[in-house]
Amino acid sequence: MPGGDTGAEIQYLKQRWPTLKIIVLTGSQSAQLLQQVAQAGADAVLQKNGDAAELRQAITAVMRGEAFISASVQTLLGTVQLELTPREFQIMQLVCDGLSNAQIAEQLSLSPKTTDKHRENLMRKLGVNNSAQLIRKALQLGILDSH
Repeated sequence: MPGGDTGAEIQYLKQRWPTLKIIVLTGSQSAQLLQQVAQAGADAVLQKNGDAAELRQAITAVMRGEAFISASVQTLLGTVQLELTPREFQIMQLVCDGLSNAQIAEQLSLSPKTTDKHRENLMRKLGVNNSAQLIRKALQLGILDSH
């Protein structure tokens, strides 16, 4: 879902319809993004380039009430080195999209001070001092997909 917050969408759908089953097919190679999708409550996460047998396996598992993460996604998830909160990840995406703190606060219905604190924590975790370094670091680590 280019330009959207897939994790937030999954959380909303699961809150609204708790019995809804969600299978995510993605072309993303971002371990952090895949982690966010899995943590948001997706019942299955697969790469788009997987085969039909894997998709059938995922559907069968989800219909039995089991979670399914494809082998390729599990491999990528094994490379996650940072523990960002969903809100930090969301703010990072918005910073990389060029939004100011005030715009981020307004879009997320947060106070500017709360947004500043999340951004401060995010930058500390990534070891950067400004937005340009944050964007560069996010791209280097493969945390964000280019869309």
